[in-house]
Amino acid sequence: MYLLVFAQVRIIANIYFFSGTTTGQERKTECVLLSTQRKDKAAKKYGLDGDYVAGANIAAFTKVAEAMETQGVV
Repeated sequence: MYLLVFAQVRIIANIYFFSGTTTGQERKTECVLLSTQRKDKAAKKYGLDGDYVAGANIAAFTKVAEAMETQGVV
């Protein structure tokens, strides 16, 4: 997990380093870290520890399902 997060943060840091905005870099880095943590948490919840693709799919599905429940669709 840490190598994936480090690689994503490093790519984003390089992109924003050349653009000259530190606040944008910090925001994007935080978003990547939170997204990766959300994927990892969802994968672990369903016994798929370390599977980020499944974690991303699970996290997206639950986010949509919760929004539908909130709106009264389901």
